[in-house]
Amino acid sequence: MSSQHPDIPLENLDRFLAEDLSCAVWWSPPDGIVIGVYVECNAAAIGTADVVRRIVSRRPAKCFAVEEDGSCGCDHLCLGELERVIDEHAMASDISYFTDYDHPTHPGQVKLDELRDRWAHEMGWA
Repeated sequence: MSSQHPDIPLENLDRFLAEDLSCAVWWSPPDGIVIGVYVECNAAAIGTADVVRRIVSRRPAKCFAVEEDGSCGCDHLCLGELERVIDEHAMASDISYFTDYDHPTHPGQVKLDELRDRWAHEMGWA
């Protein structure tokens, strides 16, 4: 990833997948959107959550190039890969994604927090 869009520091994701219900919200440079992922996971499997955090830290984007066989042809890290890693390492019982479009630049932490709270409320987590 370019220095213009650095990875999310892992310490900013230390609470993601730290409990049964977990969420991460980030800005995705390739498609100019904010993505929220909410995960209900198996608490017994959270010991391997660092693998998931490392994928999220790279700001995965929406998948634009699903091939006929279902494989991904994206030239960037996409949500399909994130979902695969979550399934492998957190044994999620539910993974929900939310998006907010039209953010050609990073919208700032206040906006990310606002979207996180709104989406959590919509899911009934708040």
